[in-house]
Amino acid sequence: MPAGKDISAMAAGSRFSPEFLFWAASVGVVFVTGYLGIPRILGERDGYDLSIGVESFIPYAGWAAIPYTLGYVIILGPAIPFHEMHFVRRGAAAYLLAMAICFSLFYLVPVRCIPPPATGPIDGFLLPRLPWLDDRGWNAFPSLHVAMATLACLSLLKVSHWVSLAALLIWTLVFASTLLLKRHFLVDGLAGAGLALTIHFRVVEPEFRRRGVVWAL
Repeated sequence: MPAGKDISAMAAGSRFSPEFLFWAASVGVVFVTGYLGIPRILGERDGYDLSIGVESFIPYAGWAAIPYTLGYVIILGPAIPFHEMHFVRRGAAAYLLAMAICFSLFYLVPVRCIPPPATGPIDGFLLPRLPWLDDRGWNAFPSLHVAMATLACLSLLKVSHWVSLAALLIWTLVFASTLLLKRHFLVDGLAGAGLALTIHFRVVEPEFRRRGVVWAL
């Protein structure tokens, strides 16, 4: 699949085969199980504080719930242009590997970043509708939210120039939203992005290279 191909034409050819649904369900089940399970294991013990001070200068912004929620949408994006199973397998493997590493670290290096209550009109409406966010401040280091968004963004940089720009804008807003909603320390986000970059170039990029898919930014 060459870069720059019309995305609507690619979406029209999407086929939801049993194997596609298997990988999609696997990612979803592991995601929900880990997010809901880790806080129950850790309970109310004290966690590590990875604040480096800059977080105190960043004001809480309820509107950031919009890009934060969008982070859960963008991770579905690569499945539209890259719906062929060889890409789906690599993409799902990358997500599952990121989750395995993050969930292990959530347990082994329990960083706790307790956010303030969501009481504004936007955050108060959106965030309670994402039940896995009720984690009492756990699931912090590294940020799986940033890691998943970064993996999706890197694949979308293969689609077209304009899709690449949109993906980068959304990724920037998603990263910023984790700080503006006080759900992560800056170190969490940087670690999540670094983890995703490593996984992409070890797991996903070789398949793109083998199929002749180049960067489209």
